[in-house]
Amino acid sequence: MIQKYIISLPPITKKNSQQILTNHRTGKPFIAPSRQYKKYEQTAMWYLTPKPKAPLSGRYRVATVFYMPTRRKVDLTNLMEAAHDTLVAAKILADDNNAIIASVDGSRVMYDKKNHAPKFSLKNWRMRQMPICELYHDNFQNYKCYGIPHAQLVIADIPYNIGENAYASNPVWYNGGDNKNGESKLAKKNFFNTDGRFKIAEYMHFCSKLLIKEPKERGKAPAMIVFCAFEQMQEIAEWGKQYGFKKSYPLFFVKNYSAQVLKANMRIVGATEFAVVLYRDKLPKFNGGGHMVYNWFEWRRDSGKEYPKIHPTQKPVNLPKRLIEIFTDPGDVVIDPCAGSGSTLRAAYECGRDSYGFEVDRKFYFLAKEKMLDFSQEQITLEEIAT
Repeated sequence: MIQKYIISLPPITKKNSQQILTNHRTGKPFIAPSRQYKKYEQTAMWYLTPKPKAPLSGRYRVATVFYMPTRRKVDLTNLMEAAHDTLVAAKILADDNNAIIASVDGSRVMYDKKNHAPKFSLKNWRMRQMPICELYHDNFQNYKCYGIPHAQLVIADIPYNIGENAYASNPVWYNGGDNKNGESKLAKKNFFNTDGRFKIAEYMHFCSKLLIKEPKERGKAPAMIVFCAFEQMQEIAEWGKQYGFKKSYPLFFVKNYSAQVLKANMRIVGATEFAVVLYRDKLPKFNGGGHMVYNWFEWRRDSGKEYPKIHPTQKPVNLPKRLIEIFTDPGDVVIDPCAGSGSTLRAAYECGRDSYGFEVDRKFYFLAKEKMLDFSQEQITLEEIAT
């Protein structure tokens, strides 16, 4: 949700518009807003329309842009404090604490000589509800420690247990991609040190508890999507039945390229990825947009400028984004027990869904936090919107 407000009044701060009064009962002095500020606040309320039915108490990013007629330095912090207090006084926000105003990214002072009349001094006050996006450096089995809500969708790319053939058929097996140069340090290596310790039974047990309970009404049931190797699909479906996922169906993702370069002259190479959709009894929530949705999807690579490549088996963000749009609604919860690069959490965030993920590998956890899940760059977008 993005809400716009324009206050056609000169910006004013509480700090520079205060008065010292004396409490008649105690005789002690106290600081109170000046009459000038009180008048400003009362007048500003006329511009803050439409108002919500009840003060907003979610988590919001409030970006305030102040247009000033001169380049004289002003105190942005005090300007924002006064603006936030006005939002609370107008009953648009329930409070101005950090649980509600989660971010002020995009707030700034602009110089506008042509439009320096008071009515253009404060412009484009925008509030955007922020989805929750949390990544924990921990095993998903410890989910209870974090008090996270149950999910509408659990989606994960589990270890394929390929073992020391992880880089087989890939040019990186050899130095410089040429077998004449000998084997590289990746030859006969696993993708991850944790692959051998992954237990599918434990995964199913805990994921069955991560999902919301089966609802009585139709079209609201949760689902779990497991990316896996082709050879694992039947095994996953069978394990799912043992933990309450009575039904399942496959998904296929078609690429226009293959990593199996070394086998290109020997046989047909693989250019497909696989997943299994599991659900308990009722068909899961479905948002098809009025169109038939096939069980195969185009695998489109991410733009390197938009999304960083930080994980050897990283899925493109557009892929989980499409699945999240199909199986959830805005505001629903998505959980990724094997977060890896954090691309699923990024997709959920961009779709307006709350998301929680777990990653046991310290290296990938910090890379995901610093690169994939760093939303500070959104400040640029908000500034562009505000102007």
